[in-house]
Order: sequence, then structure tokens, then C-alpha cells
Amino acid sequence: MQFEGIEYLSQDELTESVWNYLHKRHFLLFTNENRFVFDDETLLNHLESYYSFEYLNIILEKNHVLTLSLKEKTSGLLWNSQEKTYVVDLQGLVIREISREESEWLLSEIHEDDSLEQKKFLFMPRFRDLNDIDVTIGENILTSDEINAIFLFQKYLNSQFIPFIETQIDRLSGKWMGILAKDGYLILFDAYGDIDTQAKHLASILSQPSINPTDLEYIDVRFGDHVYYK
Repeated sequence: MQFEGIEYLSQDELTESVWNYLHKRHFLLFTNENRFVFDDETLLNHLESYYSFEYLNIILEKNHVLTLSLKEKTSGLLWNSQEKTYVVDLQGLVIREISREESEWLLSEIHEDDSLEQKKFLFMPRFRDLNDIDVTIGENILTSDEINAIFLFQKYLNSQFIPFIETQIDRLSGKWMGILAKDGYLILFDAYGDIDTQAKHLASILSQPSINPTDLEYIDVRFGDHVYYK
């Protein structure tokens, strides 16, 4: 078995998924390894239940060498639900569940000698589904407009030197969204509203001498000129 085009996927886990298909028996006699039983469309459907590709070409050579030529979808963020984490692209499409190795990376801090792949992964924005809704590979959990708005708001936070941990989303409450700051307070904002204005209101609140960010529970900038905090 050989692969062409793998960049970030775990080759070991992809190989394991392929072998799970190949070793499946038919009529108790043959496995999918048999040339007369092997079906590339079935294997494609099997793999797409675990991954989402830009394209995947499957070729079984005459010498029984199986070649998978693929292009991975471009990742954009990490989505956590039901204690599982998934890679999602910039259109909001769920690409795959993270690998075992990547799960271990999430438990560690970034070090100077980490690989470029590991650093890129750890710098991906993290999103948390507060409703813990089931996730299916290939489904859209957010729209590209929502992601662009959230990233724009995060860009303002970076420009205001407000470090944050993750974006929290309650999809059962009208796409309620909040960004958890490293100081422990939650910034509630409206991804469908005016991001520039909300960012300015946030800066105005935090610039007040009487405000100590570490004492805050939340700042809510979703309601126009009416800003609430506690």
C-alpha cells in the first residue's frame, strides 16, 4: 500500500482504516483484498466516513499494490464536542477527527524544538460546542460568513493585546457566541452584528481605570451601545 499527497493526516491511522476495509469478509470466503471482490467506490465511501478530501483517487495495480492519491482539505480551526476534537475547514466543513498524536499535542505547550506541523496545529483557533451535538464527517457546523466574522473579532482582540483560549458556541440559543479570555472572563459578541463597533465597545470598557479584567465574569457587547459586564 502506498500514499501520495499526505501532508497532515496520520498515515498510520489512514492505513489502519484501509486495512479495516480490506480485511472485511464476504460470504465467509473472501476478503476485500481479493481483486474480484475489491471495489474502489466502497473503499472511498468507507474512508469518507472518517475523512473529508479535496479528492481521493484509488488504484489497485496489477501487482496488487494499492495506491491512494489524495489532496487534503485546508484546515482552519479545531472543533470540540462530546470530548472529541475535529479539524474543520474555513467553510465550516468537518474534515476529520484529530489523530491520537494530535490529541497528545493538545495536552502539551508549544516548545521551540516542536516540529512545524505541531506548531501549526497548536496555533489553530479552538472552538467548543457547549451543546455537545453529534458531529458527522463532511457536515457543515458553521458558515464561512460566521467563521470570517469570528476571526475578524479575534483579530481585534489580538490588536488590543487580549489573549484568549477558545471560542464557545451555543447553537441551540440562536448561535450564541463567546470568546474565553485568558484572564478568565467571557466576551459575548454577535457574529451577525457590526464587528467593528462591538470591538470598539469592548476596548472602551477595558480602558476604564476601574476595570480589572481578572475580576470580570463577562463583557457583553451584543446589544449596540448598551454594553453589559459583571
